[in-house]
Amino acid sequence: MGLLGRAPFHVYADENFAGPINAYKQSPINISPASTAYDLTISNPFFGVDYANKEYCVKNFDGLCIIPTATRKLPSFQCGVFRNQVFHLEKIMINWGTSHNNGSLHTINNEGFAAEIQFIHRNKKFTNLSNALKHPEEPGALFIAVLLREATDDNQILEPLIAALPNVIYDSGTNSSRLNNFDPALLLEFINDHQFWLYEGSEAYEPFRETVQWLVSHSVLSISQNQLGRLRVLRKTPQGSDLSQPLLSTRALQPLNDRIVRSSFIWH
Repeated sequence: MGLLGRAPFHVYADENFAGPINAYKQSPINISPASTAYDLTISNPFFGVDYANKEYCVKNFDGLCIIPTATRKLPSFQCGVFRNQVFHLEKIMINWGTSHNNGSLHTINNEGFAAEIQFIHRNKKFTNLSNALKHPEEPGALFIAVLLREATDDNQILEPLIAALPNVIYDSGTNSSRLNNFDPALLLEFINDHQFWLYEGSEAYEPFRETVQWLVSHSVLSISQNQLGRLRVLRKTPQGSDLSQPLLSTRALQPLNDRIVRSSFIWH
């Protein structure tokens, strides 16, 4: 079962690198009614989210990412679909584009969005993400995707991040800026309406390991034109570099092959 492709305006890392040889379960994908199947067993799962009252910082290093700064009691996520296993939040990645419909990695029924937020988790059984990605049977890695549509009004949940962006305009290696009063759990609307998709895929960046469980939220959030403009100011190059490149990262849609996307709701 194939899906329509999309030409990227920039590809993670090496744009000449198509992915692993014999790759079969690559991400991102287009999610359409024809590629999904309603799964009653995931229709009303338990969710446990412990992201609040944690400290986070934002970095411009290999993309814009939000990282928990606590060394103890890491932010955690649980879902009954995965036998209530506990996943630690490693980082949050944010992707955006140059227009209202080319900033998301995933697309829904061939519709692209202004931005996408990815919550990168590892199973707490493993000490780091690299080890977790070696164990798809657990599963070891759970990535959550939340799509954002361009709107007029600012998304107040994102304002702590937007306020910190002037401190990370350029790629500055290990430098970071603290986020004040940021609660990323508020971005996970699917824990309330229980509408999401699940599929087996890969990292969206090299080395594209095909050992990721993806949960894609059906609920689309908003991000304002002003907030997108603030993101588009960011650069992937150091300050003073002769070559100033915008911090834009995406990857072409990948073929679904014969994978089935499981849906927690009936979608027509």
